[in-house]
Amino acid sequence: ILRHLPKCFDNVHNLKFRLDEKDEPTKQAIGMFSGEKDYVAMDGECSCDGAVEAWLQNVVDCMRLALQKEFRDSVAGYDEKPRAKWLFDQSAQNTVMVTRVFYTQEMNEAFDQMEEGNDNALKDFYQKQVNFLLDLIQLINGELLKNDRKKIVTLCTIDVQDRKSV
Repeated sequence: ILRHLPKCFDNVHNLKFRLDEKDEPTKQAIGMFSGEKDYVAMDGECSCDGAVEAWLQNVVDCMRLALQKEFRDSVAGYDEKPRAKWLFDQSAQNTVMVTRVFYTQEMNEAFDQMEEGNDNALKDFYQKQVNFLLDLIQLINGELLKNDRKKIVTLCTIDVQDRKSV
């Protein structure tokens, strides 16, 4: 069944299984890999035993929980590190999603500040976005793994489009 995962799930190409004491894989999945080898750990173990339709549904449920957990953890950790360091700790999908959430939140806060009389709120927000973009450009000019480079190029593209909207 594992060789058919890419046909069943969009860009889930393999599962990582817990190993037993003999270093043999068990039927307990502990993570999933994308086609680009991006890894997301499961939130606990996911049983892949029994009837195929039952364990595939269990995999779907575990995938949802894993992405929800990664999203919650990423949101909580977003302000703890500089964005240019934080993004290396996340899967590509999650990085894009969380940065979009914070962009929207910060844009709304800038509008609220303008309503409260801060005439520089959008200018400050714009400068923050330019600084984010400069940080990403600096990263691109350095040594990166292939997947990290893809992730950063994607964020650059999105940030350039965001900057045009401010």
